[in-house]
Amino acid sequence: MKVKAIADILDGEVDGDPEREIKDIAPVDEVDENTIAVLRGEEDWRKIKKKAGAVVIPHNVVPDRRSSYSFIRVKNAEVAFVRLVELFYPREVPQPSISPMAYLGDVKLGKDVYIGAYTWIGDAVEIGDRTVVYPFVYIAGGAKIGANTVIYPGVVIYPRVTIGSNVVIHSGTIIGSPGFGYVRCEDGWLHIPQVGGVVIEDDVHIGANVTIDSGTLRPTRIGKGVKIDNLVQIAHNVKIGENTVIAAQTGIAGSSELGNWVVLGGQVGITDHVKLGDGVMVAAQSGVTKSAPPHTKLFGYPAREYNKARRTYAILFELPQIARKVKELEKRLKE
Repeated sequence: MKVKAIADILDGEVDGDPEREIKDIAPVDEVDENTIAVLRGEEDWRKIKKKAGAVVIPHNVVPDRRSSYSFIRVKNAEVAFVRLVELFYPREVPQPSISPMAYLGDVKLGKDVYIGAYTWIGDAVEIGDRTVVYPFVYIAGGAKIGANTVIYPGVVIYPRVTIGSNVVIHSGTIIGSPGFGYVRCEDGWLHIPQVGGVVIEDDVHIGANVTIDSGTLRPTRIGKGVKIDNLVQIAHNVKIGENTVIAAQTGIAGSSELGNWVVLGGQVGITDHVKLGDGVMVAAQSGVTKSAPPHTKLFGYPAREYNKARRTYAILFELPQIARKVKELEKRLKE
């Protein structure tokens, strides 16, 4: 593909030879005369070891005029990188078909749907146009799935689950399993029925081995545009706002609510009934036990405002030295 054609796709401007042929995208330190790389900043120039076919740069980066590269100037280098990967490595989509080895109950299918072998779909399920359901998926009766959604092998979808359009669900994920709710009684623990189901809105991406529990009477809700990494647990009655990002091994306890554009680092724990406002950011391995207003940054266990927590930890690491000084002072006073 020629540099000019790539620039048109990226909404970029060419500086150099627009007719140069590009065959692939490469990391900055592996780019050669047949490939294209994306530079995030001026420091990336040092990483280029060979003559590059083309280099994508942000508008604010000054090109290295000593080189003979073709440049493509773009507004957002990160977005350009995504588009380039999609351009050279388009996602393989199976041809619309229904495997004769799949079981389908009384279902309503849209146009151009793919259903893989050994998938089981119960009665009254609705699946939208161009949705892909790979082999070995279980979809309980009554589930509703929108258009252009992709469900990878090994996903389990319980009853009373609604999934929007343009959703991606990776292998091993379980949606709608009964929430962890029990009442103590004389004979032990009585499970509270969880019949609220789950609602997953449009444009949500869910990683592998994620569990999203059914709500008790109202649905557990995952808002539009949410991105969930692998190995995340979302308990019953949780509400997650739009465009929130959740990194791996995070656990969110029951009835907690996250606003829009919240960011949770890896291995974050959130206790039940916590409310985090829009734009809250929680650092990795933090334990959130209290609600936080919008745009707060949290860190540590128990999680506190980021700058306060850093100062606390800085003092904490000095405690052994402080303890020695206190003992020396006590010894002097006794003398």
